[in-house]
Amino acid sequence: MLRPTRPFTIVFVLGLALALPALVPAAPYFVGLGGIPRGLNTIGANGLSADGSVVVGDGEINGLVFPFRWTAAGGLQPIGTLASDGSGDALAISADGTTIVGASTSPSGFQAYRLNAGGIIGLGDLPGGNFSSSPSAVSGDGSVVVGVSQENPNDGAFRWTAAEGMVPLGDLPGDGSLSGASDVSSDGSVIVGYGLSESGLEAFRWTQSGGMVGLGDLPGGIFSSQASAVSSDGRVVVGRGESASGTEAFLWT
Repeated sequence: MLRPTRPFTIVFVLGLALALPALVPAAPYFVGLGGIPRGLNTIGANGLSADGSVVVGDGEINGLVFPFRWTAAGGLQPIGTLASDGSGDALAISADGTTIVGASTSPSGFQAYRLNAGGIIGLGDLPGGNFSSSPSAVSGDGSVVVGVSQENPNDGAFRWTAAEGMVPLGDLPGDGSLSGASDVSSDGSVIVGYGLSESGLEAFRWTQSGGMVGLGDLPGGIFSSQASAVSSDGRVVVGRGESASGTEAFLWT
C-alpha cells in the first residue's frame, strides 16, 4: 500500500525547484556599450567601478577624442573636458563609481583632471619642463589620484589630493631622472610604478612613511622591472621584468 505524500515533502521539492535557477550561474555574455552614431570612428573602455555598473573610456569623432561615462540606465554619455572645444580621455574610475580621472587639453596644456558630482577640475602639473600631466589611477573613494607629469627634463610620478594638490613622489636612489606612478591602493596609502635607479629601470612601491622603495628585478637578463598594479590593501604588487627567459610577469609581496 502506498503511503500518502507528506505536505512538507511537497513544499520542499517545490521550493528546491524554484530555487534552482538562482543557484545556476548565469551564462557570460558580451554586449557592446553603444556609440555616438554620427561621425563616430573608434571607441574603447578604459576602466570600470568595483561593481561593474559604471564604465569609462574614450572615443573619436572626426579626429577629436572625447571621454565618456556609461551606465546601463543612462547609456553612453560624453563627460566634457577642461576646454570647451577640447579633446581628452577618461582613464580610470574610483571603486565606488563616483570619481573619474583622465587627461584633456586645457588653456595651460595637456592636463590631468578629476570629475565627480562637484564638476571637473584640472589637477595642474609638477614644476619644471613643459606643462603636461596625466593620471593613471585613483583611490577607492576618489580622494587620491596618481600619475605622471613632466618635470625638467623628464617625467615624474605624482600624487594628488585636494588638500595638498599635486606633489612629486621623489626618486629612486641613483639616476633619479625618470619615474611614473601606475596604480594606487584602495585607501590611497600605497603607490606603485617605475623609476630609474642606479641599476636601471626599476619597479617601486611608495608609502608616506617609507617613501619610494625599489623592488628589484627578476634574476637573469638585463636589470629592468616595472610595477603596473597593486592590490587593494597595498600588500601585493604585479608587473613585468626581464629574466633569463626574456620579458616575464612578476608578483611581489
